[in-house]
Amino acid sequence: MLPPACLGSVRHLQVRAQTHASSFLRSQLRKRPASSPVSCAMSTNIQVILGTMTFGWSYSSSKIENQVAGKMLDAFFDAGHKDVDTALTYAGGKTEEMIGALLGPDTERAKRLGVLATKAGPWQGMTMNGNGGLSPEELRKKVETSCKSLKRDSIDLFYLHAPDTATRIEDTLATVNQLHKEGKIKALGLSNFQAWEVCYIHQICSKNNYLSPTVYQGMYNAVTREVERELLPCLRKLGISFYCYNPLAGGILSGKHQRNEDPSAGRFQNNKMYKDRFWKDSFFDAAESIQKACDAEQTSMVSAAFRWLLHHSKLQDGDAIIIGASSEQQLDSNLKALKDKNALSPEVLSAIDTAWERCKADCPSYERGSSAL
Repeated sequence: MLPPACLGSVRHLQVRAQTHASSFLRSQLRKRPASSPVSCAMSTNIQVILGTMTFGWSYSSSKIENQVAGKMLDAFFDAGHKDVDTALTYAGGKTEEMIGALLGPDTERAKRLGVLATKAGPWQGMTMNGNGGLSPEELRKKVETSCKSLKRDSIDLFYLHAPDTATRIEDTLATVNQLHKEGKIKALGLSNFQAWEVCYIHQICSKNNYLSPTVYQGMYNAVTREVERELLPCLRKLGISFYCYNPLAGGILSGKHQRNEDPSAGRFQNNKMYKDRFWKDSFFDAAESIQKACDAEQTSMVSAAFRWLLHHSKLQDGDAIIIGASSEQQLDSNLKALKDKNALSPEVLSAIDTAWERCKADCPSYERGSSAL
C-alpha cells in the first residue's frame, strides 16, 4: 500500500504528470511510423529499446568492442527500432564513451537514433559501490561527465538509477530541475525506486513545479512479476510509462543455461548480482517447464518470453521492452523473436503462469531501498 498522504493526492498528481510529461519524448513517439515492423507485430504500441550494458563489459566472455557494437546498433536500427539506453556505471564509464563514438552528432548512425537515455546512480564515481552519488555536487559532475562521454550538449532521457541512502531525494530533485533549466536534461526517469517513493517524488515535483518523471525502468518478465503487485498500479495512476529490463530473466528464459553448469558466457559469468537474482533451482524448473510446452508447439522459448510481454503481460501503450545481448547472434535472435505477431496458445500461456507460481517465492525485488529520510 502507498502511504495515505500519497494516496490522497494521486488524482492531482496524475494530472500534473501529464502536464509535466516531456514534450521531447512525446515528439519522438509521434515520429514513429504507423507501419513500423514493431507496431505491426503487437497488439499494443510497445516500444523496443536497445540496452547497452554489455558494450565494453569485462564480465562477459563475449567481448563487445566498438566494431561489434557498431554492427549491433546497425542491426537494431535496421529492424525498425530507434531508442538506445545506457548508464554512466556501465563498464566503468567505457560504455558511454563507446556510445559517444558510435552515435555522436557527426556520425551517420546519429541520423537513425531516436531517444538516447543514460543514468546516474547513488554510487561513488563510475563504480557500483558506496553512496552519496546523487548529492547535488556529485549529480552535477555525473551529468557533465555523461554529456562529455556521449558527445552531447544535453541528455534526452536522464534516469536516477537507484535511490541514494545518503542523500535526501528533495536535494536530488532540486538539482535535476536546475540541470533541466540549464538545458542539460530534457526528460526525467526513475529506476529501482519503491512505489511509495515514486509517489512521493511526484508530490515534490508537483509542489515545486519541478521536472517530473515520465518513465520508470524496472525488472519484469514472465517469471519475475513483482512489479505487478504495487508498482505498476502506482505508475498507471501517475501517468508514468514503464520500461522493462531483464525480459529474458538474464538469459534463463533463453534456454541456453543449465543449472549444473558454471556459466561460461553471457551475463552470469563473474556476475554475482545476476547469479543472486536468477541462478536458482526454481527459475531453472520454471524454464524447463516452459521449454517443454514450447517444444510441443515447435516455438522457441525466447519467442514465447517476448510474446508474453507483448500480448499477455501488464504492459500497455507507451511502455517499452529493453533488450540486451552478449553477442551479435543473440541480438539477431532477440530481434527475430520480437517480429512474431501471434499471441501465445492457451497451453504455452498456462505453462508460463504455472512456472511463475513455482518461482514466485524466489522472485527478486524490483527495488533497491529508499533515499535518505
